[in-house]
Amino acid sequence: MSAKPCPLDIQNFSAGYGNGELVVRDASFRLRAGAMTALVGPNGAGKSTLLKGALGLLTHADTACVRFFGRPLEEVRARVAYLPQRAEIDWTFPASALDVAAMGLYRKIGFFHRVTGRWKAEARKALALVGMESLENMPIGELSGGQQQRVLLARSLAQGADLLMLDEPFVNVDFATEERLGAVLREACQRGMSVFAVHHDLGDVRRYFDEAVLFDGTVVAHGAIDVALADANLHEAFRLGPPPEEAIP
Repeated sequence: MSAKPCPLDIQNFSAGYGNGELVVRDASFRLRAGAMTALVGPNGAGKSTLLKGALGLLTHADTACVRFFGRPLEEVRARVAYLPQRAEIDWTFPASALDVAAMGLYRKIGFFHRVTGRWKAEARKALALVGMESLENMPIGELSGGQQQRVLLARSLAQGADLLMLDEPFVNVDFATEERLGAVLREACQRGMSVFAVHHDLGDVRRYFDEAVLFDGTVVAHGAIDVALADANLHEAFRLGPPPEEAIP
């Protein structure tokens, strides 16, 4: 049996913004298919920039260095779902939770076609996965931060993508919701999906994820959690100096 294609392969990738300053420099890693991989690092390390740059959402990003399932993004775009940070969403937009979940189906429905009963049923299934089915008619602007986060994840799940790229998916959710979302993502990976998520809480990363990319403008370490998040790597990425056992007396 042939190996599954790598969901995301980044080699010598750099990205930045309009001022010409590079935030991501010479980053290289390959995601393992079917795994939950966390992108971890200090504030300002460029984690969100890495995601956006790889997805072609920045004007200054060397996307020729990025392959999704062995191909350029434009050839496999339907297989990749992206969940941005909540702050980037217009929560005043007049839409219900069901409307937002159904947005993940537009590539299947077509942007100019109505969301009929069949597609609404698909969107409801996605809402049910994240425990939001009872609030499907609630305007998104009236939901709590955690509820909004769950609806965004439902939209990504409705897309039926093979790779979920998530920017802080557990932010502003309580522990019970976090546990549920972690279980949903784990089940999705068991069905063959891959997850790549920016996350800041190392305890959560150890609890939910299989692998980590430790990042500070470039890749410091990548691999299984206990390897990537070894003390020496964390001290380097978070600029804490050498670990205590390596410190000079």
